Amino acid sequence: MTPTPPARSRRQTLLADGALLTVAIGWGFNFIVIKSAVDTMAPMLYLMLRHVVAVVLLVAVMPRSVTQSKPRDWLFGALLGTLLFIAFTAQTIGLQYTTPGKSGFITGLSVAMVPFLYWAVARRSPGWFQALGAIVATVGLGFLSLR
Repeated sequence: MTPTPPARSRRQTLLADGALLTVAIGWGFNFIVIKSAVDTMAPMLYLMLRHVVAVVLLVAVMPRSVTQSKPRDWLFGALLGTLLFIAFTAQTIGLQYTTPGKSGFITGLSVAMVPFLYWAVARRSPGWFQALGAIVATVGLGFLSLR
């Protein structure tokens, strides 16, 4: 028998919901900021400035993450960083040719695709609820993002 998780207070639930709402607003607003930025500067310059600021903040807040990293950490970081670089570059350059809403829709699809990618890679069904959830999320993204 598994122990029941402790009950959450109404305050904790409201804080969690508020934090999720704040992240969603920030995520959506980010597409408008990027669109404005790439209208005034080259996409690669924007990405460089954005990531230089991120590195400086990371090192300032978590200096041990740099000083105590092992060579294997740097290798995997370089691999994942390369993939992230490709994704950010494609998204940022793409924003020059489309609206922030459409870009957000395409980016949001990356979450909705997970059950179907799991199905393709693992050759096992993720389950009907997960597939239905992905479909509902895609339709919802469409209503929120597209005209």
